Amino acid sequence: MCGAASLNRLRVDKKHNCNVQLDQRCCGFADTLEAQQRFAAVTFYRFVANEGDMYEAMDPEHYIYIVVLRNSQDRYVSHWKHVCRELQKSQKEKAVLPDFAAWWQAQPDNWSFRKICGTRCQTVPKFQITRDLFEYTLDRLRLFDHILLLEHWETMYSTMAKSLGWKVVAPKVQNRANMINMTYPAFASNDWDPFMSVLDDALYEYGVARYRGIFDDEFLFSKETSHGLETYFTMGFERDCENPCCADSCSKYR
Repeated sequence: MCGAASLNRLRVDKKHNCNVQLDQRCCGFADTLEAQQRFAAVTFYRFVANEGDMYEAMDPEHYIYIVVLRNSQDRYVSHWKHVCRELQKSQKEKAVLPDFAAWWQAQPDNWSFRKICGTRCQTVPKFQITRDLFEYTLDRLRLFDHILLLEHWETMYSTMAKSLGWKVVAPKVQNRANMINMTYPAFASNDWDPFMSVLDDALYEYGVARYRGIFDDEFLFSKETSHGLETYFTMGFERDCENPCCADSCSKYR
């Protein structure tokens, strides 16, 4: 989204990024609807591209909400490869690249879901997101103007671009893992815990339904997804995690 925005002469730096920051220095300097409305009156920024933790308050009247979702396990693999590249670049031959399984086991579960949930999910222990929090987050996603799926990027970008008055040609999605000549530690694609991604997968399924023109009053999760959600909500607490990463410290993610 940053690349798409810059192509259309819109760019904002980290200092002014309207996702949650420790000192709350953006979008009205407070997590309230009133603060965001005051900020909207004095800024030309009109859309929120969700990549970080969202504020509790949402202001659909003044802002256009956009999110890009992708297959959840693929996102974790991509994230891990990014970490490997950064370590290789900074430490050269001294770099010790993390094993994928060890890395994701010390990452928060359902990464994309937690970002949309925002402040309510920041401290929720791994595998302990409740059904109420899931419904809260799904309701938030329903308020988004555009849910783009990475796997359908060019088609969905064109629709969004037309509505925003942007250039219709979508910027290419570049896979840096394929662009950089390096060897990643071997990993098995089945080395995965379904609880890590079941909530992400449910939001993605909703995004697919929106893409296909299935409206909220017609949408139902598939039997497989419904079963996965039920299992997560009833058995996730049995993992006894005490923090979002279920570890003494989270594995490196940047």
